[in-house]
Amino acid sequence: MDKWLYKASIALVVIGLLVSVYMTIYKLTENNAMCLGSGDCSTVNSSKYSEIYGIPVGLVGVAGYAAILVLHLLENRNEFMRRNALLFIFGLALTGFLFTLYLVYVEFA
Repeated sequence: MDKWLYKASIALVVIGLLVSVYMTIYKLTENNAMCLGSGDCSTVNSSKYSEIYGIPVGLVGVAGYAAILVLHLLENRNEFMRRNALLFIFGLALTGFLFTLYLVYVEFA
């Protein structure tokens, strides 16, 4: 992978991880002082779509971004990872993107 693209990907994964951690903390503490933007966070946080089988969506994001970060960091460790890490990263990123599209659809519908 191109060095610039690799660094950009790591930076975006870290930003996504931080946002997911922030959203998880907000969901678990229900601290309205943490609400940024329009101020209607409690409506979103109390929605049935804010959890998957009782697990906060933000925590799912933390797991996904952490997995992508680990794959990036282990990408050159052995032959298996050299051949397959990018495919795994693509699969996780695509899954996250499609889930985000679903949540945006739910938001507007």
